[in-house]
Amino acid sequence: MSPFAPRKLAADFWTDTYRGTRISIFRRHGAWHVYLDDVLQHDIVFDSAGSAAFWLINRVDLRNVPPLPSVGNRAVRPRPPCD
Repeated sequence: MSPFAPRKLAADFWTDTYRGTRISIFRRHGAWHVYLDDVLQHDIVFDSAGSAAFWLINRVDLRNVPPLPSVGNRAVRPRPPCD
């Protein structure tokens, strides 16, 4: 079970904060629309609230991944430890 439990405000809308990011979903004309920090993500809609919530949580998680260190124009991957 996920530790994230959104506050449901109405049958067609809910909102909450996940890792410091405000996330919301809203059903309009049978499609679920998603919002990150109160900004509608125009290019994506979902057929279920669960799919919309899953996408939002994954998007926030991806934002919180630290970038790889870089040298010049290429990323430097850390070497695995030697045993």
